[in-house]
Amino acid sequence: VEFNIPFKEIEIFDIKVAETEVENLFQFDITCSAGTYVRSLARDISAALGTVATMVSIIRLRSGKFLLENAKTTDEIAEDPDKYIISIEQALKDEKQLCINDLDYYRFKTGQEIYLEKEYCDVNEDIIVLLYKSKVIAIAEIVSGRLLIKIRFNNEEK
Repeated sequence: VEFNIPFKEIEIFDIKVAETEVENLFQFDITCSAGTYVRSLARDISAALGTVATMVSIIRLRSGKFLLENAKTTDEIAEDPDKYIISIEQALKDEKQLCINDLDYYRFKTGQEIYLEKEYCDVNEDIIVLLYKSKVIAIAEIVSGRLLIKIRFNNEEK
């Protein structure tokens, strides 16, 4: 089975070999932009060196504002969930956001295309948090003034 991974421009801010305790086994510390496929990066580095490589493990030390050093175990969370679990609105509050009106919310709920106002015609955003009445309803992408829904959240009041 063949498939093509679409090309996506990424940034590698820093890369260094951190450890080489075992022959032909390397540990890298990589600081990169969102959307970087680290497994693909290992493949590309090995190809540039004229060899092959296999990724053994990945440890994500940071994702956006969330740091591994602040992570809690499931036991810690179970002991006091209100202390550690935050709302989706709180988790995404620092991301770019777009509030939609009632008509666009109807379009969103019924799976219709959502075209934004003229000022968004030339806008392209990889990640935008979609809000309706101050509630996060989706993660979307803006492409030439059109909203492309990437992740939908089911957070309606019951």
